[in-house]
Amino acid sequence: MHDDRELVSCEWLCPRDAVAADDANEIELILPTRRLIEFLDRFATTAEVMRFARVHAAASAPGPVAMHRSSPYGLLLPLPGEPADA
Repeated sequence: MHDDRELVSCEWLCPRDAVAADDANEIELILPTRRLIEFLDRFATTAEVMRFARVHAAASAPGPVAMHRSSPYGLLLPLPGEPADA
């Protein structure tokens, strides 16, 4: 259910269709959401996503300090697919 402020519509889309709709300006994805959707598109099923998460979660989870870095603009958080030290 949407609240007409932060969430303004509801629709189920596969990752590839969501990115295509954003490219065509049919929907608006904020960049972190788009990056996550692009990452998920490599998986064919939810089971594959869950398997990947189980295998990689403990080994690749950054600590709280490694998740952000300082800049002249404040703290920067890496987006999915960006290195933490970029």
